[in-house]
Amino acid sequence: MSPRTFRLTLAIFALLGALGQGSLEAEPGDLAADFVTFAVIAPQDITYDETEDCFWITTFLDERIYKYSTDLTQLLDTIPSPFLAFEFTTGITWNPLDDTLLVTNADSGRIVELDKLGVPTGREISIPFLDNPRLPARTVRGLAFDPGAAEGTGSIYVVETLGTLVYEINLEGELLRSFVHPEDPDGFPGRGQHTQSAGIDLIHEDGELAGFWITGIRDQQNRLYKLDAEGSYTGLSFSLDAAGGTVSGIVRHPFPGNGGELDAFICVVESNARLAVLEAGEPADREIFGLECDTAGDLAMLRWSSRESYDRVEIIEGCRVHAVLPGDATAWEAELSPPGLYELSVRAMKNGTESIIGPCPVLTGPGQILRSREVGGRLPIDLASNGENLLVVTDGRERALIVFEMNSPGDPVATIPVAEAFASGEEEEEYISGIARGPEANTFFVYNTTRHIIGLLDLSGSVLSTFDVALPNLNEEFDPDDAESE
Repeated sequence: MSPRTFRLTLAIFALLGALGQGSLEAEPGDLAADFVTFAVIAPQDITYDETEDCFWITTFLDERIYKYSTDLTQLLDTIPSPFLAFEFTTGITWNPLDDTLLVTNADSGRIVELDKLGVPTGREISIPFLDNPRLPARTVRGLAFDPGAAEGTGSIYVVETLGTLVYEINLEGELLRSFVHPEDPDGFPGRGQHTQSAGIDLIHEDGELAGFWITGIRDQQNRLYKLDAEGSYTGLSFSLDAAGGTVSGIVRHPFPGNGGELDAFICVVESNARLAVLEAGEPADREIFGLECDTAGDLAMLRWSSRESYDRVEIIEGCRVHAVLPGDATAWEAELSPPGLYELSVRAMKNGTESIIGPCPVLTGPGQILRSREVGGRLPIDLASNGENLLVVTDGRERALIVFEMNSPGDPVATIPVAEAFASGEEEEEYISGIARGPEANTFFVYNTTRHIIGLLDLSGSVLSTFDVALPNLNEEFDPDDAESE
């Protein structure tokens, strides 16, 4: 080999070594180890047991709880779940104060305590759900235990998926506090929107609760979010997509690897029965978050939250930059011309990286929502005015008229069932839909969409008259379940 060839070979090896060295610098969320095969489908939650140095894992469609070694290579044992297979066991956490396991299921609203043989201890805790009229059923997922809370008697954190809400309760089932998931778009109870969430893990520093890690989904991407001890988002999150599916349970625990121990998140992947080990740590940069948009006439108003000082903040719409702001800005307002619909985002720049939140639709000028209120009912469909101070809404499924005072922001003043002779709830249920103001004061034309008739009704729900409607679509069946799902 010539000296020149030798030098060139050394340079190539040096370059490959540098590239290889760089590739070893793992980021939070990178895959550290992967165990594709779990004993059964739909594993759910995971907890670490310090006494026996093992993991306990629940499953959605099994009556057993699985005990795994800390390297996840050995199934050590199984114990019975306190719930049946189709009661859907979900959350689990280890109680270090009593050396027991606390287990819940999807919708019973109960937490049951077990010993390590799977025998219930007799302690059952009812979850004190906050009232949410939009949720006919509640769905419970992950659990976590804080031994230092409640004056040393311990507390349980519960993730309610459809809230999306986290409860802290004591062992007597008393609510200590609650907070909303950072990706829930409208808070609790909100308007029924929510984010998917399941796994929760506590952060302790010097024996004190310092924060939380909680799973969620943003833009169809699985992510892990860091909250502070008050349950507020810190602006730190990272992707869990390297786990290879939907992550349901998490626990941060050292994992053997590379001749030592990795700081790792052990992830239970419910969608494909996978146990995955991801690199832990925190992202280098924080995000901006909590974007809120409002308008007043032609004025657009944006607010957001930040726990970082950036080089600059921009208000953008596609490729257009509407404004450049200082790096510590958390609000912006301006008149937008011409009036219309704008989809605005906020972009924060620091050291060549960016954090973007949005877009948020902003409508300036005509067409803005001046007032709104919650209607209630089960299937509200149409509304009409009596020409004075009342608004009347039809509830198709309940066959009722919901009456509001037009200038009052409060609840309905009345809910009036329509006469059985016009729309019956017996045998084949009938449904009402359209409504229009009638010829006399406080009378209304109401459409029976099952029998295809229109009735003239008053505000007592009585029928004054009816007539048939010959429509070309009489053979098309109305499915209220389709209407409710839209």
